[in-house]
Amino acid sequence: MANFASDVPTAIGSAGQVLKVNAGATAYAWEAIGDTLPSGATAGKVLQRNAGNSAYEWGDGLPTGATAGQVLQRNAGNSAYVWGTIETGTALPVIPSNWLSPTNTYSTSGTWTKGSLADDDFLWAYLVGGGGKSEVSYNGSFTTQGGKGGGAVLVYGAASTLHNAVYTIGAGSTSALGASESKIVLADGRQFSTVGNSATFNVVSSVTPSTNLIAQPQVPSLVAIKDALTFSEVFAARNGQNTNYDANTTASGLVSTYAGNGGAGIGGGQGGTPSGSPFHGVVPGGGGGSVNGYYSNASQASRGNGAAGNLRVYHV
Repeated sequence: MANFASDVPTAIGSAGQVLKVNAGATAYAWEAIGDTLPSGATAGKVLQRNAGNSAYEWGDGLPTGATAGQVLQRNAGNSAYVWGTIETGTALPVIPSNWLSPTNTYSTSGTWTKGSLADDDFLWAYLVGGGGKSEVSYNGSFTTQGGKGGGAVLVYGAASTLHNAVYTIGAGSTSALGASESKIVLADGRQFSTVGNSATFNVVSSVTPSTNLIAQPQVPSLVAIKDALTFSEVFAARNGQNTNYDANTTASGLVSTYAGNGGAGIGGGQGGTPSGSPFHGVVPGGGGGSVNGYYSNASQASRGNGAAGNLRVYHV
């Protein structure tokens, strides 16, 4: 600063310039002040650097009109911020609050139509197959095998997807040990059956028997679940009880959480007369139990019938 007076340029600078040390830090010079605040600001604008990062400019602030759940994002042309909704893909299935309280129950075969439901309303179709009749065999003594409980399949989809689906309800058997088929066939030809493994959807290997039901998506807006071990104990019907000739031996049929229980069984005693009546399977789909005596004629052993299946629909 000792030589400031002699170092200052003798010529006056231009309007708006200021006295600064030059780029080489060797002398004073009149130069532009540098970046200045731009003019033309209006309400709602914010100060920002321009696209080339060469100067400041007034840009758009936060847009107005946001609604609950929206997030701030750039528009399609990347020219401004807008409030938008995050795309989440296919929503997880909504689980009925009580599987024992369907909206509708169907006990005979027919065609399902959506009625007053909107196309994008969702629902569950819960099918149970028919139960089997108990069966007698002879292997030194007569024993009776309880009838098989009906299988189950759950289908979740939009009302428009399930509209005009044809469903078949499996009958309870009065002659065969095995369960009978219930199935639903969509208007586009896809089939979902309570019997066997269908190639039209994925079989779930593990399902939690609670409201936290795990589902395996097959296509957008359509989910199908087939019975696995835990699933069969919860949603499928159960087998009737096996018996032998031992006197006064009784046992209940297996129990399902949401479908039909199996019939109970009573042993009639060696050479005796079977006591009580055969215990038939419980609707929907329970397998028949038995009352069995030790006879030389298998037809004298009493046999319980299987129960018919059904279709239950839940609007969610």
